[in-house]
Amino acid sequence: MAIPDDVRRQAIDPWTYLQVPPEVELLPFAGATVMFNNSPGPQYVRVEGDGPSDVAAVVEATRTAARARNKAALVWYLAPERDDLAAELEQCGLVDRDPPGLEAMALVAAPTGHVEPAVDVRLIATWDDYRAGHGLQTDVFELPQESERELRRRFELSRDPGKSGEGFEGFLAFLDGQAVGSAYSLRGDAGLNLFAGAVRLQARGRGVYRALVQARWEYAVRHHLPALTVQAGQMSRPILERLGFSSLGTVRVYVDELA
Repeated sequence: MAIPDDVRRQAIDPWTYLQVPPEVELLPFAGATVMFNNSPGPQYVRVEGDGPSDVAAVVEATRTAARARNKAALVWYLAPERDDLAAELEQCGLVDRDPPGLEAMALVAAPTGHVEPAVDVRLIATWDDYRAGHGLQTDVFELPQESERELRRRFELSRDPGKSGEGFEGFLAFLDGQAVGSAYSLRGDAGLNLFAGAVRLQARGRGVYRALVQARWEYAVRHHLPALTVQAGQMSRPILERLGFSSLGTVRVYVDELA
C-alpha cells in the first residue's frame, strides 16, 4: 500500500514528529535540540531545520550539557536530507553506529502472517509487569542496571498522564506463563512509532516478536491511528519486511561517547 506523506515523515525523522513526554527536558542549541530523559542510556539529539552552521561548536556545547547531567552518551539521528552533517560529526569524534544505519519503515495495514496463539501480550500496567519489561530490556540490550528506587519512581510517573504525557506504552509478551518479550511505542500524529522490541534468546523463533508488533498495531487501530513507523536495525528489518513493512530510507545514527 502507498505510504502517506505524514507517515513517511514520522518514520524518517521520528523525534521531530513524535509526542515528547513532559518529563523530558528539551535543551535547544543553534540547529539542534538535546532531549534529556531520566534513563542512564544515550540521550537523543534532534537536528533542527538545516542543522548547526557550526557543527563543532554545537557538539561541544551538547557534550558540556550532557556531562553536567551525568549522561554518558549522546545519539544524533540524521535523516537522509541531513546527511551532509555526517562528515563534520565524524571529525568531532562521533561514530557512525552499525553502518549503513537504521532503516525507516512503515506499515499502514494489518501485519501479515500467522499470530501464534501460545504468545500472550498485554499492556504494561502493574509494577510487576513494569519491572519485568525493564529487566528484559536490560538483559537483551545489555543496558546499565538501575536501582529499584529509580524504577519505582519512573513507574509511578508513568501512571500519571499529567506528568508522563499520553501516548507512551509498554507491552509484555508471555510464553507458558513466563515473560519472554517486551516492546514499547510512542504516539505521533501519524501513528505509533515502535521501539525496543526485545525477546529472550530461548524464546526466539516462536512468534514473540511478531505478536508484539500485532499488539501494537491493534492498539494503534483502537486509538484511530492505523499506522506503525519504526527505525529498524539489521536484526529486526527482515522480520518487519515479512510482516509487510515498507522501507522508506536510511537514518544514520552517530554516537558520541562521553566517558
